[in-house]
Amino acid sequence: MKSKSIPFLLLLSFLSISYSLDVKDEKENLSELMEWTVKNGIKMPNIEIRNEKDFGRGIFATKDIQEGETVLYIPNQVVIDPRTAIDSIKDRFISLGSSPSDLNNLKSLSITNIMALFLIQQTELESSKWKPYIDALPTQFDTTIYWNEEELQELDGSLIKEFTEDKKESVKNNYADLLKVVQKIKEATKITLDEYKWAVSVIWSRTFSVTIEGHSVGALIPIADMFNNEDPDQIKIKEVGEGDGMKMVADKLIKRGEQIFVPYGNTGSKPNGQLLMDYGFALANPNNTMIMIHSLLSSSQDETYEERERRKLLTRYGLDSDHVPLSKLDSLANGRLLTIARILQMNGDELGRNPDPRYFVGNRNEKAAIRILLVHLRKVLGGFGDEDEENETEAPLRQKMAKIAKREEIKLLKGFKEELEFYRENIPKKG
Repeated sequence: MKSKSIPFLLLLSFLSISYSLDVKDEKENLSELMEWTVKNGIKMPNIEIRNEKDFGRGIFATKDIQEGETVLYIPNQVVIDPRTAIDSIKDRFISLGSSPSDLNNLKSLSITNIMALFLIQQTELESSKWKPYIDALPTQFDTTIYWNEEELQELDGSLIKEFTEDKKESVKNNYADLLKVVQKIKEATKITLDEYKWAVSVIWSRTFSVTIEGHSVGALIPIADMFNNEDPDQIKIKEVGEGDGMKMVADKLIKRGEQIFVPYGNTGSKPNGQLLMDYGFALANPNNTMIMIHSLLSSSQDETYEERERRKLLTRYGLDSDHVPLSKLDSLANGRLLTIARILQMNGDELGRNPDPRYFVGNRNEKAAIRILLVHLRKVLGGFGDEDEENETEAPLRQKMAKIAKREEIKLLKGFKEELEFYRENIPKKG
């Protein structure tokens, strides 16, 4: 088998242990996990795993680690990728009495369902090669697909709630797809929806992107998924090339007792909406401030010629989605929302000139665009209701996380609205 290339920091997308875990038999599981790492060639000479208030389980330096010293080495043989998973699934079914021909249906499984089925099988297998790692995985999550209706109401006004409802429906549909395949295999055990939700939650929150034979796929990498999240400027480790596994070294001096962090995502940080849905926590001061809001688009059954032309423009510039990203880093005058508003307010003469709507079209158009955009922003802000001044430190965890996420969204929207109101008073006179 060709070796795996594991780009660690750039393609990382796993779970911070903070906020979301309830790990059974914590001390015993951790002891068994440490024995397992030694047996399987994992090297962590200068670090230890322990619990810390406000972070839960994390990785800490046991001595001063100088720049260039090894922090962690993970051999490829313990990495769980889709090929490893499907081979294990087949072996398990055959050991239970299934014939190789019974397993042809497995070819139709998605990568996520292959990994999910693997995890579910491994939890039932006492002789599993990965048992200490599987036992150390969280048994509960605070990701939003686990929130009940009352808890989700705390997200009223935010698209996080809508996306969560879509995600819950997607989980049910993907679960049904898995059952259709598994039920055709003899000796297959029954899989419950709760088991499936747990498995996909592990996958979504803990997988890394690894390159296998030139293709990027998701994989579980034991121990490496126990680093907690922090802003990029707090990161003191980096990956170095190691053909037979993943090696992390100190990029800066790490002091004894210091917790070692990694960023999440390809860009080093993820917005609160994604953190809350995929990891179960939100940050009071996120490095990535991007939020999603409803677009200004409306459906029309009987479109006029001008409306059809506007639709074409929206499609040409990739602005025909129902949702629009908004960030404090966006340029107000050339941002997506204002571009959409300009297109929607173009009259026949302006459409005929075929201007680039990403820039100033004309004084009349700009005023009209700002007017409908301000109306839209007031409507979006109104959807959040009155801001709750209740002390967050006393609130239940999920309620606290919802308040943090919503507050950041409201802050961003209000700031954008204020900038737009200022711009309205200073629109260029040309055009």
